[in-house]
Amino acid sequence: MAGLYFHIPYCKRKCSYCNFFSVASSKLKTGFLPAMLKEISAKSSLLAGQHIESVYFGGGTPSLLPAGDIYSLLNAASAAFSLQPDCEITLEANPGDLNESKAAAYKNMGINRISLGIQSFHEQDLRYLQRDHTQRCAVQSIETCIHQGFDNISVDLIYGIPGQGMDSWQENLDMVASFRIPHLSAYWLTVEEKTALKWLLDKGRLQAPDEEEGTGHFHLLRAWAARHGYEHYEISNFAANGRYSRHNLGYWRGNHYLGFGPSAHAYDGSKRWWNPSSVSGYIASVNHGTPAAEEESLDDRMKFEEMLLTGLRTQWGVDLQRVTTAFGAETQANLLTKAASYLDAGWLRVENDCLKATSAGMLRLDGITAALFPEEPL
Repeated sequence: MAGLYFHIPYCKRKCSYCNFFSVASSKLKTGFLPAMLKEISAKSSLLAGQHIESVYFGGGTPSLLPAGDIYSLLNAASAAFSLQPDCEITLEANPGDLNESKAAAYKNMGINRISLGIQSFHEQDLRYLQRDHTQRCAVQSIETCIHQGFDNISVDLIYGIPGQGMDSWQENLDMVASFRIPHLSAYWLTVEEKTALKWLLDKGRLQAPDEEEGTGHFHLLRAWAARHGYEHYEISNFAANGRYSRHNLGYWRGNHYLGFGPSAHAYDGSKRWWNPSSVSGYIASVNHGTPAAEEESLDDRMKFEEMLLTGLRTQWGVDLQRVTTAFGAETQANLLTKAASYLDAGWLRVENDCLKATSAGMLRLDGITAALFPEEPL
């Protein structure tokens, strides 16, 4: 099984916290779609024999493209690759761009999952994040998707926003529950380098996030999820009734995938490659027949580290027998030796022969995972 990812880089404006590649400009849009179609054709043989179980339109803001462009990309992908009959096809949408006619067009072309970048249902939070939609717009976007027959909807929310408070965060979560949204992605606000948020904080123009408040939001989120029947299946993701993000599960499980568009990545099990993080550079490279900007081959040590990075993020953890099979009994023994202090502290646990992070461990996961990395090549 494999996945396809389409990176649509255009945004109305850059959100202050975002460090993904995107452009708040419509320049070069006329050459963008032909380049992506050409790239699809050029890569059509790379997943030969593999069934595609997920297609994901991300960004940027895919909903800024005309629906006809999305259809062209999806149609080209269907012609070039073997899409499963039940393929999960997700499109990220900004609440301010979604209307009844556009949502109906998405439904008619075969998109069966919508991911809404709401972030908050409170105006104060939206202003802090420099989002370009309102609380009413956020609610309307959900209502529009439901009205058009989408039953597989995901909502993005952000917590740890200064001034958000526990009550406001609880109200955000209760809004998700009130619409019976089957999937929630909830992200702790982080301050990334080279973002507008970092610059504003350095200049003292915004209040900085408070770690203690964010921790409180996380615990409230976990309790809310358990109460409303959501599985906390990945550190930032919650699903009701088994409605996991099939596309993201593919990443966490090490499945192969192809990426199309500027900055998009691809992985074939042994190497990873990615396109230029520039719209003009991407278009030029595709037209010259060399879309990939860089690539790296993965040795056993890198593959093992990625297994830890991705596995510990999920509720399924790292399968210790899989470690032994792929990397040897000594690697598994060394892993458990390094994990001993975290097991004693209650930050990790072994369950059904899988190494997993506890709720307390999830709050420290970056540091724990780095400490588990091998010191020597495997």
